[in-house]
Amino acid sequence: METFTFDVKTPRGVAVSIEIEMDSKGWRPTYCNVDGMGRLPVIAHNICSGKTLHKSGFPLPDDESTYYSVYKLNDNGSTCNVIISPESSHKMGDEIHALRAARKEQWKQEWLKEQEAEAQKLEAKVPGLAALQAAYEAKTAYREAFRVAMEDESRDGVAMPAQPETDVAALETEFPRAALYIKAEEYSMAADDRKATAGNRAKKLLAEGGSEKDAAAILENWLPESAIWN
Repeated sequence: METFTFDVKTPRGVAVSIEIEMDSKGWRPTYCNVDGMGRLPVIAHNICSGKTLHKSGFPLPDDESTYYSVYKLNDNGSTCNVIISPESSHKMGDEIHALRAARKEQWKQEWLKEQEAEAQKLEAKVPGLAALQAAYEAKTAYREAFRVAMEDESRDGVAMPAQPETDVAALETEFPRAALYIKAEEYSMAADDRKATAGNRAKKLLAEGGSEKDAAAILENWLPESAIWN
């Protein structure tokens, strides 16, 4: 999270410094330093037309097509509004857009590093997970490519896709914890809420170092006994 300050003005020309916090997900105003009032925390930020503000009693033109940024501030327990001129708001918006564009690649790389770190952390708790997932994906891709080839009459069985060399069954035997985690992941995407909940519980248990026996029991007993008899 980074902090930036923008100098803007109200319609009457009063100087205001707006502080924002920004990251890859977006930005939000945190403080307004208003000339003559000091630095006050922002409670809310809205965009209102001149017509709306005029009806609310602000001395602005009754204009539906002109929009103003309105910052609601906390002033020692009371609230007050600071209205920023359209020109200042547009300039601030352009500057924020430029800052975000400049940091887009940086945020992407940071996100990739975080994903890699999470994957390594999970792999440490669930050995073989990456290899088994890759094997499943290769098997699925092969089946799809084979189906497409069989439906293509012009190929007449020529240049068929090669089967994956990885032995999925052998990997499942070598890495039973990873196979169980992937099974739990499939459960977590089930339409039935109870089955999905069981899948998420088992995934969490395995990712945190819990026993495979307990995780398997969660998956096997996702459907209550009462539901079975009904």
